[in-house]
Amino acid sequence: MKKNLSIFFLAIGIFFLNITPVSASTCDGYINWEQEPNNLMSKEETNYLLPYSYCHTANKGYLPAGDIDVWNFDAIKKNYKVSFRAPEGYYYDLVIWQRFSDGHLEEVARTDSLDQVKEIDLPGRTGSDGELIKEYLVVVHSKWTTNRDADEPYTLVLLDKE
Repeated sequence: MKKNLSIFFLAIGIFFLNITPVSASTCDGYINWEQEPNNLMSKEETNYLLPYSYCHTANKGYLPAGDIDVWNFDAIKKNYKVSFRAPEGYYYDLVIWQRFSDGHLEEVARTDSLDQVKEIDLPGRTGSDGELIKEYLVVVHSKWTTNRDADEPYTLVLLDKE
């Protein structure tokens, strides 16, 4: 009888574990990996840069010699900070472009330093009610030629600030 009762309570426990909703904390440490292809002129061929507020997202990617990575994001909040860390011993640069509704691009920020960590502040939505949402492209590239690829990825974090 005790054995049957134990199995019954075990089955009920498993049932309730299966229907319990998963909390948002299960996505902590989420990593959004860069995917190919990367095309500055095509919205369909860019990666989407996820903000840190979404599951503490770190966006990561590898940059082979001669390649560029393009990350796209829509600035729906008022202010952003883009933080970037290159792999040890590698010096990558960031160029941030704003894409306008007619499709043309305008450069809004550039880093040209040998710092491993780079940070850029960007304005987000504008207008009295925040009706204009800006679209940005974050381009990671290396102006230095190298004969070896990095063993570790770069990290790109998008902090959204109200």
